[in-house]
Amino acid sequence: MTETKGTYKLYELGDRLNELEQTIENLEGVDIPADLHLEYLELLEEADETNNKFIEKIDSILSLIQSRKRWLEIRKAEADRLTKLVRKDEKAIDWLQEYLKKHLEKIGKTKLRTNKFNVSIRKASIAPLQLLRENAKDYPPEYQKITVEIDKKALRKAVTDNEKIALKYGCLGEKSTYLSIK
Repeated sequence: MTETKGTYKLYELGDRLNELEQTIENLEGVDIPADLHLEYLELLEEADETNNKFIEKIDSILSLIQSRKRWLEIRKAEADRLTKLVRKDEKAIDWLQEYLKKHLEKIGKTKLRTNKFNVSIRKASIAPLQLLRENAKDYPPEYQKITVEIDKKALRKAVTDNEKIALKYGCLGEKSTYLSIK
């Protein structure tokens, strides 16, 4: 087993543990000569120590996973908080710009120079499209965008129910494994 700064990698510990367990299994039921009995006991002790190191390494990895999960939740909450602040700032900017524009128009000013800024009211180069109907189905096909998606939930149910037509389009794969940490 390769040692780096007194620590072992999980795969190294796992490989060594498998080797030791296989060797011990092969020796079970075999009469061990007295002169090799001490080596057999050392082998058992090494297997026990390797198993303990393996469990310690797993504990460390699980602690890291739990720590990262906590940081993930904290960062998600912070991202949500910042997103809300961004929206609030955008609304404030929009409101202030509209407020300023409204009052400049009220006094008939389209251009104004201050000590720090130049401000002007201009017409947009492109007029916004105003929809006269809200329901997309009320429009002719050339003005509709149609998106087709697979209804995986319905297909799963049909495949589970062994519906012949559904089995042409899907099948259930093998259940995957996952890690449960408590």
